[in-house]
Amino acid sequence: MEDFLGNSWRKLHREQTQTVGLEELGKEAKIYEDLKSCIKNLPDSLSEQTREDIEDNFQALQESIAHYIQTVFAFNKTNEETPKDVMLRLDESRSFAHNALIDQLNILARLMKNSELDTSWRDMIGYNRIDVQKWAQEVDRHVNIKGGEN
Repeated sequence: MEDFLGNSWRKLHREQTQTVGLEELGKEAKIYEDLKSCIKNLPDSLSEQTREDIEDNFQALQESIAHYIQTVFAFNKTNEETPKDVMLRLDESRSFAHNALIDQLNILARLMKNSELDTSWRDMIGYNRIDVQKWAQEVDRHVNIKGGEN
């Protein structure tokens, strides 16, 4: 019964939010959607290799967001009964995933800058760890509300 209700709620929520325009999205989701649109509409003047590199790195960014969020959830499931070595391993994994996410943001921004594309999105996300964490969590929430669409 719980699974049925959960699926019904997600479906209803997805239907209700699919009509939301970009102007109604939160800042983090808007940055993501604008970036995704930019990637989908790369100028024809770019070489095929450059286009492929940017598209591949955007895909890697999406995967990095998902992996980071998974590590955050795993770490947040811990409690005082969780063995210390397990907590340390989960914390280390979360930290590595966070660093990889930041690296992926910087790589994509550098590729786009070298191709003379707009990289203002990188400044809007922010450069401190908390800003990146908040952005990734909101993007993950946004993508999941849309039904996992990329």
